[in-house]
Amino acid sequence: MRPKIKLPLPPILLNRCCGSSHGWLAFQQRRFRGIFLFHPFFGETINLPSLELYIDRITLSKNPSTSPRDFEVAAICKNLDVGDSLAILKPGNKAWFLRVFRGPRPCDVIYYNERYSVVFCEGIILSTDALPPSKSTALEFYLVKTTTNELLRVERSHPLKPDSSVKICKLVTSPTTQTFMFVDVDDLGDEVLFVSPRFHVCLGFQISGM
Repeated sequence: MRPKIKLPLPPILLNRCCGSSHGWLAFQQRRFRGIFLFHPFFGETINLPSLELYIDRITLSKNPSTSPRDFEVAAICKNLDVGDSLAILKPGNKAWFLRVFRGPRPCDVIYYNERYSVVFCEGIILSTDALPPSKSTALEFYLVKTTTNELLRVERSHPLKPDSSVKICKLVTSPTTQTFMFVDVDDLGDEVLFVSPRFHVCLGFQISGM
């Protein structure tokens, strides 16, 4: 049997995990809304300014281990009163910058090619709106960067039902108009996707003997 590795984690009853990026776990305190990053292998903690909003997802622009003074933090926040928002924390800042969305609900955010891309519940992507809104309301959307730095939009219908289906599109440049557009992807090749409500990653793999 392979040896089991026990890793220390912050108390789950006091803290809620709201994201994973570059090997770091993001937590928000359930009571005081404090936010911090924790690396389970290094045992390091980075405290961030608190935010009086419920954080749904967090992503990092760079790895804090290799860029400790040059990483940004982006979070999707939920608020029933004023609408959902995107909170961004710049290096050296002591307060978050908030952008409130009063229309469609933001589902996911990713740092891609030196900018943030946000996908909404209708399938629209901020700044790269290349597809018409989806007609179905029972969808979840995720943004994932491949190992070759391509941007994928994953569409999952009826996530909580057994007959859930998945559709994957890739961001490309139209050869005629030179504008961004999404095309369907039927085969991921030697890559595999892991997608969940708050954690998603694309990894390369190779089957032994093939």
